[in-house]
Amino acid sequence: SEVKTASIVVNPNEEMLKAVDDVAVSANGNTAVRATWSVPVDKDAQKLQYSSDVASSTAVKGSAAHNYGFMAGALYSSDALKKHDGYVISSARFYPLSDAVFTVYLYKDDNLVDQVDVENYTKNVWNTVKFNKQITVDSKSTYKLVVDCYDVTPETAPLAVDNAPFIDGYSNLYSYDNESWGTLYTSESSISGNWLIGLNIENPNAMELPVAGYDVNIDGEKKNSDMVKENSYDYDFGAEDSKEHQISVDVYYTVKAESVKGGVTRFYIGSAGIGENTIERIEVRQGDNELTVTGNNVSSVELVSASGAVVASSRSNTVSLNGITSGVYVVRTVVGGNVVTKKIQIAK
Repeated sequence: SEVKTASIVVNPNEEMLKAVDDVAVSANGNTAVRATWSVPVDKDAQKLQYSSDVASSTAVKGSAAHNYGFMAGALYSSDALKKHDGYVISSARFYPLSDAVFTVYLYKDDNLVDQVDVENYTKNVWNTVKFNKQITVDSKSTYKLVVDCYDVTPETAPLAVDNAPFIDGYSNLYSYDNESWGTLYTSESSISGNWLIGLNIENPNAMELPVAGYDVNIDGEKKNSDMVKENSYDYDFGAEDSKEHQISVDVYYTVKAESVKGGVTRFYIGSAGIGENTIERIEVRQGDNELTVTGNNVSSVELVSASGAVVASSRSNTVSLNGITSGVYVVRTVVGGNVVTKKIQIAK
């Protein structure tokens, strides 16, 4: 029979020339704002995974006795990490296929170092889950990534696998109790492939990239005539309004003619008009530490700080207030397909 070989793959996580995606907006009076952002840096970000990026059509289902769930694992030996000693494990990646309660665990030499409950995810694409702490790679240790899939939608596969060559006992672990571990290949179904899970690692000693300058776009229109050389920009709208505004910053590098387009930050100026947007009813349940929006066909909720940053979000009508401090926020929700906003005061 044909002999297949496989190895762990460490690839650049994205192009070295980064986009600006951390624009923060602060009020500068009732009509003006100041935007600031970080100078892009190269952290040598890497994806550490055995699998390809493409899910196969193979469905790995748990048993009804276990609520169709299981734990999927991948083991990263010291040999796999020896070139990344001192790097930081910043987050995990996984590819969910159906609805479930997902929890991500990271172990070092069989000792739990972090655990993250996944509150929001998108099916059929890669999702990134940030760890609660910085975990420095020790190349003399072995790490295990575990994605727990619990309370899975009946008769569905919660997590994707691929059709690529696999390393049995490293890229395809599974368990029902986190004690006894088997592999997909040695299971009754004898499944070939790797779990679509992995780790993101980066060099903590970041190096600034060769920035030539920036363009600042507000509400889709470039506002600067000359290239901006500093990592800040002041703009005056001239009057208060009730609109939600958008800003993005495109960065030019000395080694590339075209700019790298930045991510969008939404914000408001002053306080005029926000209160006239209404949601049927907003109820803040401090005891449950959550905010619930009641309206007609509420499909998502975002909690936006005064600076325009999204501090919490949910694809339902309830958003968690864990980690949210007291203050004035804007609730942005999709009701019946329309975006509606309302200013609220959170007291904790």
